[in-house]
Formats: sequence, structure tokens, C-alpha cells
Amino acid sequence: MDKNAKIYIAGHHGLVGSAIWNNLKARGYENLVGRSHKELDLLDPVQVKKFFDEEQPDAVVLAAAHVGGIMANLQYRADFIYKNLQIQQNVIGESWRHGVKKLLFLGSTCIYPGEAPQPMPFLKLQYRPYTHASPSLHHPSPVQQENLSRAFH
Repeated sequence: MDKNAKIYIAGHHGLVGSAIWNNLKARGYENLVGRSHKELDLLDPVQVKKFFDEEQPDAVVLAAAHVGGIMANLQYRADFIYKNLQIQQNVIGESWRHGVKKLLFLGSTCIYPGEAPQPMPFLKLQYRPYTHASPSLHHPSPVQQENLSRAFH
């Protein structure tokens, strides 16, 4: 990717997003765009559309998610799946509508079966059991994520 490309990193303050931001900076990419949750609520489709209208990124890294740890995942399962699907729908949808050339969509390791063989065959992604810390309801499955991405791109 061209070093002058405008790259939006959703979740650039998080563990993975900040590592990606720092890696890109170290490799000479200067046109990076990030917004804090206070600046841009990715759950709000109107705000996300306005952001994409104004910024027109060439590439998007979707490293943002609603997170909270094992206990929160177990206690608020519906909140997690709802919010993470909404974030994904908003960012991937606007990326598609705005002609983003490249999209990197990251998922948590919690979405993968704990006892799957390595390397994991694609079809194993849709089967359980998942680890106790990652009940299937709190994060979209890898298959759902891939289907959403393929539907738009």
C-alpha cells in the first residue's frame, strides 16, 4: 500500500489497534486516522457515515470491539454480540459504500473453538465447543464475520 494512503484504524487505542498503528508509523505510514470512542461512537451509524464522508479513507483496519473480560462476557452476552455486530455492520458497510480499497477485519481469539486442531481447517470454525470464557453468543462467529465481509466486498 502506498505510504501516503489514508488508513483509518478503528480501535487504535486498544491493544491490537495501537500495535498496528505503531507498526505502520514505524514503517513510514504517516496518513493514519484514529478516533477515540468519545470522538466517534462506532455504534452510531449516523456518526460512522459522517466520519467516512469527511475522511474518505483508502484503507480501514477494524480492530475495534466491545470488550470486557470473562465475567462481563458471561454476564452480558446479548450486549456483547449486539454491540460487536453493530460496530462491524457500521464500519464494514460504510467502507463498502465509500469505496475503501482495503479492509483488514480482526477478530478476537475468543471466537475460535478452544480444542480445534492447528492449523485449523475453515470448517472447524462453525463447530463447538468454545472455551468457557467465550460462549458463542458474545462475539460473532468467524463464519459470520467472513460472510459479512464477503457480502460487501
